[in-house]
Amino acid sequence: FERARLIAAGKERLAAKIEHASRSQGDGAGFDILSFDATGAERLFGFQVEPRLFALAGPLSTTCRLSASSYLATVA
Repeated sequence: FERARLIAAGKERLAAKIEHASRSQGDGAGFDILSFDATGAERLFGFQVEPRLFALAGPLSTTCRLSASSYLATVA
């Protein structure tokens, strides 16, 4: 999403600098994706200071792509 947003704004060079920080820096950074605004400033969301959330209307299967990431099996 971040790459597409910057490319649509004509900022291909900034889009190329986007980093998957949780992979390159580890989970301790407090964010997963390092992106930029149109001026080149880092675009970090202050979730620890100012958390935000949103609600999706209707069943999740209509608004999200769902895929299982783990399974639990118990003896019946």
